[in-house]
Amino acid sequence: MKKLFFLIISINLFYACSERCESFPEKYKEYTPYEKGDVVRFENTKGKNITFEVMDMNVREGNKRIPWNCKCVCESDLSYNMYSSPNNITLQITSDYTENKYWSISSKVYDSSDGRTYYAFYDCGTAQLSDTLILSSSKKSNEIGTIKLVRGVGLVNLFIGDEEYTLKKE
Repeated sequence: MKKLFFLIISINLFYACSERCESFPEKYKEYTPYEKGDVVRFENTKGKNITFEVMDMNVREGNKRIPWNCKCVCESDLSYNMYSSPNNITLQITSDYTENKYWSISSKVYDSSDGRTYYAFYDCGTAQLSDTLILSSSKKSNEIGTIKLVRGVGLVNLFIGDEEYTLKKE
């Protein structure tokens, strides 16, 4: 009897998770409106410039997963990899979204000139979004970067180490 019960539960879990998930919401894409090949230029107050090129953009749409509580949840994500040459700085921005309307965004900046990696996070949860998101970390260290995203514009401000860079108006 126990074997039959577990077989029925297993079949239900398998079929219950077979429907298609919704795609990554467009309203969250507005914070990172980039395409492969886009170029984004920044400058700091000391006159130093950094130019990033979007090397690739990946969208993982509506994949099913079974979390710890055996409940089926849809999850999708969007990620960008940007590279700055000759500065040898890599910037990665990733957005994660689940069907229960939970959204988070994170960034990782790797500066190969000094071997440091700078992380920043924004845990949006299910709250109403503002036009400006500031990604940061709870850790207090100069190894933690801060990034500012504006809806419809994208990345407008970032810290790499102790240097602040602002989007260069063209």
